[in-house]
Amino acid sequence: MRISQPAGQPTAKCSHCGTAILVMEPNLMPFCSQRCKELDLSNWLTESYGLAYEGNDSADPSDFSPHDNEDR
Repeated sequence: MRISQPAGQPTAKCSHCGTAILVMEPNLMPFCSQRCKELDLSNWLTESYGLAYEGNDSADPSDFSPHDNEDR
């Protein structure tokens, strides 16, 4: 929702495009529109975005157990 900012209204920046937005649509936050929300999701799903990893890339994922970090 791209709107001029009335005085005293909380504002934020869209996480995808950086447009200044009013904090009025909690179901869209932190995005300005459904389009930006879906474009951001698409970037995650196509692995355009990712989380930093500083590990051994040659490690076989089958070597890890989902219970490795549990206290026994």
